[in-house]
Amino acid sequence: FPSHDTTNNNKQKTTTNNNKKQQTSSTTNIKQQHTTASNDKQTNRQRNKETNKQTKKHTTKKQTTHKMKAITAISQYVETTLLDNGFSKNQVKLIYNPLPEFKVEHRAFGPAPLILSACRLVPLKGIEYAIRALRLIEDLSWEYRIVGDGPLKTELQELVKDLNLESRVIFLGKKERKETLDWMVSAEIFLQPNIGPEGFGLSVAEAQALGTPTIYRDWE
Repeated sequence: FPSHDTTNNNKQKTTTNNNKKQQTSSTTNIKQQHTTASNDKQTNRQRNKETNKQTKKHTTKKQTTHKMKAITAISQYVETTLLDNGFSKNQVKLIYNPLPEFKVEHRAFGPAPLILSACRLVPLKGIEYAIRALRLIEDLSWEYRIVGDGPLKTELQELVKDLNLESRVIFLGKKERKETLDWMVSAEIFLQPNIGPEGFGLSVAEAQALGTPTIYRDWE
């Protein structure tokens, strides 16, 4: 039978081994924490470096542009933005984008009134809200065509499917300018549901020049 001293020695060895394991584990955790902290510091340094680089680039660009004798603003919104950013009234010249004379063909369409949008499919253009709004008047006669492409196309197509509007809302994709103008002159309504301002709403100006009634928000 083992003596009492032997039993105590075994217990002490076990305790010592457990202490060593705990110390090893603690040391490993400390090393991992140091490694994580080091990586975080390196990431932050890199991020700060990029931010400082962009800030310096923006400052240099701003300093250069402020030295210009004249800057053309293509809309009142752009003019106001430039003035708010420190440019003088003498520097900023408001000159709207010109529109050429159009030669278009009226595109024959079905009995339902055609509503048209022509834009990139990005959040600013607000096409999602146009689709949801048209869903509220689905009992009326209308067809909605969207000219343009962009990162939201798949998401918008899924929305149309979810709202059961696939037969009435059609994505035409990107078209040549002449064909886009043909669609504009054939539409009963040109719809531009922007959710924010832009430099110059060229498609709205073109639709108005063609005599197509337009629905849009004036952000100026």
